[in-house]
Amino acid sequence: MILIGARNGKNTNSANKAINPGRKNMLKKVNQSILASTSCVLVMIFQLCCAEKIKGCYELLDLNSGKKNYSIYGNASVELIANDDNGKTEPCLKIKIGGLNTEKSGGFQITAMPYREFWSKSGCDRISFDFKGDGGTGTFVIIITLDDNSTWCWNGKRWDISAQISITDKIWRKAVYQFTHFKPATSKSVESILEPGKIKNIFWGIGNQLKDGSIKLGTFYLKNIKIESADGMIYKTSLRSTDDSISPVSSQKFLPDWNSSAHYNEKTVSREKICLNAHWKFCPVTDSLVSTALDKQGLLPALPNKMPDTPDWGFVKVPGRWDGRMYYVLNADGEIISNWNNTPLCDYMQAWLKRSIYIPPEWKDKKKIFVTFDLISKKAVLFVNGKNAGAVFGISGKFDISHLLFFGQTNEIALAMECPPLPLKTSDRQRYKDFTRKGMGASWWYKNHEGPGIAGNVWLEILPEEIQLENPVVLTSVRQNKIFLETAIKNRLNFRKNIRLQAQIYSKKKLVKEINSQDIEIGANEKLRHSISADWNDPIYWSPENPHLYTMLLSVAADEKILDEISQDFGFRELEIRGSSFFLNGNKIRLKFSSYQYEYSSLPDSSLIELLTEIKKMNFNG
Repeated sequence: MILIGARNGKNTNSANKAINPGRKNMLKKVNQSILASTSCVLVMIFQLCCAEKIKGCYELLDLNSGKKNYSIYGNASVELIANDDNGKTEPCLKIKIGGLNTEKSGGFQITAMPYREFWSKSGCDRISFDFKGDGGTGTFVIIITLDDNSTWCWNGKRWDISAQISITDKIWRKAVYQFTHFKPATSKSVESILEPGKIKNIFWGIGNQLKDGSIKLGTFYLKNIKIESADGMIYKTSLRSTDDSISPVSSQKFLPDWNSSAHYNEKTVSREKICLNAHWKFCPVTDSLVSTALDKQGLLPALPNKMPDTPDWGFVKVPGRWDGRMYYVLNADGEIISNWNNTPLCDYMQAWLKRSIYIPPEWKDKKKIFVTFDLISKKAVLFVNGKNAGAVFGISGKFDISHLLFFGQTNEIALAMECPPLPLKTSDRQRYKDFTRKGMGASWWYKNHEGPGIAGNVWLEILPEEIQLENPVVLTSVRQNKIFLETAIKNRLNFRKNIRLQAQIYSKKKLVKEINSQDIEIGANEKLRHSISADWNDPIYWSPENPHLYTMLLSVAADEKILDEISQDFGFRELEIRGSSFFLNGNKIRLKFSSYQYEYSSLPDSSLIELLTEIKKMNFNG
């Protein structure tokens, strides 16, 4: 049971908030559209043009020119706005879907333009654009129409899950789609070839038809629509009014932010906890395809014990999943992809994930270094600098990697991962039939189950070598006006030690309570649990209406020297069940739960705040 209103966590110092584990201050007004469960059709047809590389002025759209070179119909709207993200102002398209009380579908179209033959002559073989969503749950697909009216859909048929691209993220990202990855969408398409020089229209379509024309599904933004060539040259169609809107731009490799000093961290006088969430390098295991497993009566190969000797690595978000649902996978250039070696990413059951981190030389003395995985899906083997760090583990794991590290150097952490079980055997009966049906397979399975990947936070923990605190628990009693603290204490020394516990409690960085224990004797290499308590007559009670949090600094000391210290947030509250009634802090309340089944970890912080705030506004409290 969760009472909405409080959430433990720290403020971030990371530049990448989309992958930061700390989420607080849920006091933001929500857009009701993020709770919509239906979707609509939005068709945006852009006739893209190219001219000579040296010169060209072929405007894609200019709403300020007064020229009627576009049309809007149905339940959708579009406008040209000034986007000022990151302090840089440039035009972009703002497309709203639904909510106009008109038809159950809608669209946006720009009139056709010539010069398509330039694409083939210049070796252009892909389309790219920048986009971001508004935090809603909508998706769109990309469809190309040729002169013979045959249609081609990127990565699948018109409504296939594999073809859908999410607008969940509220951050700008670049999407690149090669023409060779577009599949025939009609029977007529099968008889033709997708030739760039014959492309008539490229359009974006979103979801199914609205059941109610008044429902607003969401908004997304689009800019920098480009046609790129295989040699890395880009021929760009611009939203600006310039005389050089088509010009070559040099391509760049994608560089993930692996600078540990910029990562979210929690630090006390004795320990440090660094979040390793970021884009990790990614490489599927070729022999782990669903089709291969089906041919072998559902058997998958053993997890590999050696990393592939290949420069062909992509990137996947952590936390995230590599099947392409809710999260995107990037190639080495930072382009969003859904296939690997012409095979859908969701068809790979095993993969390698790795990243690097610099370990400073001063950590070598009297420090224990652990890597912790809060949640993986579903099992993995850890490797540090190419060496196996332990047995196969599942769900979560914590590993001492001190003896495998190179201090004062950059180190590599890697996982060989697998996501079983899948209904690969005939004994699974109906699941097996669904799984092996054409167009279903892994796409169907991961739509309704956990996807493969690192699903939780990853931490590098630097702990003291002699005495360690573990698993602190804070219990509060409103009836007794008392606080109870309990923790495990581990002595890694080969001799007995006299120690003392101390707890300092802060409210908004102000010390409000201090609790000390008597002397404790702990034996050599012993692990014990110890508790301390104290009266507290004037605490601020936690409630959904006033989610006040305290911060506890729990330390263990010997000879006036702090040996270890842990920080933990908590709320002073007491939950009781009396008969059939529920009480919070002695007050009877009615529990009203909301069951909103969604992959919360895929939402950016702002969207999660808005979603939970809106749920609270509807009087749900759990």
